[in-house]
Amino acid sequence: MEKINNFRKIKLIFRISVSLMVIILLIFAAVSLPLVLKIAFALLFTTLLFINVYVKCFEYEYAGECISIKKFHPLKSGKTVPPFVEFPKKYLKDYQLRNSLISHDLIFALDTDRRKNFKLKIKISGFEAGQISTVTDSLEQIKKNNTYDR
Repeated sequence: MEKINNFRKIKLIFRISVSLMVIILLIFAAVSLPLVLKIAFALLFTTLLFINVYVKCFEYEYAGECISIKKFHPLKSGKTVPPFVEFPKKYLKDYQLRNSLISHDLIFALDTDRRKNFKLKIKISGFEAGQISTVTDSLEQIKKNNTYDR
């Protein structure tokens, strides 16, 4: 059973951005600033707010017969979270990992009973190189086993 997640890193990013937002609000309340600085702080605050709303924790789990992927907000981590997507390993035909500046795109090609060559794209971020390598090794092993089974 393999379980790989980015909880610690995303929670750290979340806490830092909330702390910076509080500091910005305190600066606004305590100090009289020129208009240019007020606009700059307002833009920074808005960016941090956007990050806090849209940041997601990601968990990849392979438990033998099923691949499960969970995505959820960091404030939900204490509760039971249903999978974002879950499918049997036999459906995995191929996968692709595309790197971008901030995140990765994990693209699955699935052959289900209803649809052939169904593509599923999931954005993931906050992973270290070793974690990405573990996910790709796991998917590569599943893909190799599926080609032998067909």
